[in-house]
Amino acid sequence: MKSALITAITFVCFTFLVAADPQVDAVMKAHEDGIAKLKADTIKKLKDILDKKMTAKDLDGANNVKKVIASLENKKGDDGDDEGGKSEDGKVNEKDQLGLLGEPSLPKGAKLVKVSATSYEGTEIGKFNKGDKIEVGYVSGEWSGNSAKPISPNKVEGSYTKCVIISTDKTGNHNLLATVPLNTDAQPFLYKFESSAGKVSLRISKSLNNKNDFADNSGEATYWFRKVK
Repeated sequence: MKSALITAITFVCFTFLVAADPQVDAVMKAHEDGIAKLKADTIKKLKDILDKKMTAKDLDGANNVKKVIASLENKKGDDGDDEGGKSEDGKVNEKDQLGLLGEPSLPKGAKLVKVSATSYEGTEIGKFNKGDKIEVGYVSGEWSGNSAKPISPNKVEGSYTKCVIISTDKTGNHNLLATVPLNTDAQPFLYKFESSAGKVSLRISKSLNNKNDFADNSGEATYWFRKVK
């Protein structure tokens, strides 16, 4: 018993002497400062990579980088969970997807448009005069024009799953103006109006003038558009 007590006291005294050694303290502080600097430099480089991926509209790559940054920063979301900016399904939320750490990363003057595959009318983006030009770019989302698995209108050339630009006349008839091509996340689509249009919308390509053919549609896609000179 006495031997054990002496051993314990000796250990405590030794630990105190080591911890109180100025040289040891200096080394440990330098070590901690070095780790902090390395972490800060790493996060800065990762944010630069994230910025480039968002500029290129590489959302999958940006999501992966965002997760790494969040794990390094040990950030807390609004709900108290790690990796702030995540939605309930565990994916980075749309606000963060659209820009560096929540800041929008879209072309100047661009507006976001959510287009539901179940909407016969589509999503209206405004009225335009003859000669006006707009750019359209894909952001995210998948949809289906039937009961099949949703696909990206930006990557798969589906018969009923393209994104189209339409105009609606006074009788409610839909007129196809243009089909948005694939890969507009990398190269936006430029469209010039050949005539004035009072109501222009983005819409899934299926059944332009058949309201009863939307029961098995699902999903939505997000695009941006802007008027250009």
